[in-house]
Amino acid sequence: MPPRKGAAEGEMTRIIFAALRQHERMTAPELAVHTMAAHGMNTSDQGMRKTVTKRVMSILRHHIGRGILRSEHGPEGLLVWSVV
Repeated sequence: MPPRKGAAEGEMTRIIFAALRQHERMTAPELAVHTMAAHGMNTSDQGMRKTVTKRVMSILRHHIGRGILRSEHGPEGLLVWSVV
């Protein structure tokens, strides 16, 4: 598992929001891969992808509660996220 202090405070949030602004709609696994690539991590490591996806979901849930993001059901039953 990556160290909790591996990213500066708010860095993952900034990467996620930049990706959503660029691509408009993305799933949490897509955002996780994007975040991993931005950090120079191995995107083919399935265990790490799962861990980063959980962290991304935590950030997304936090911001949907604040009314900044919205989600809707997309393909394969995954939620598709976008900035309001």
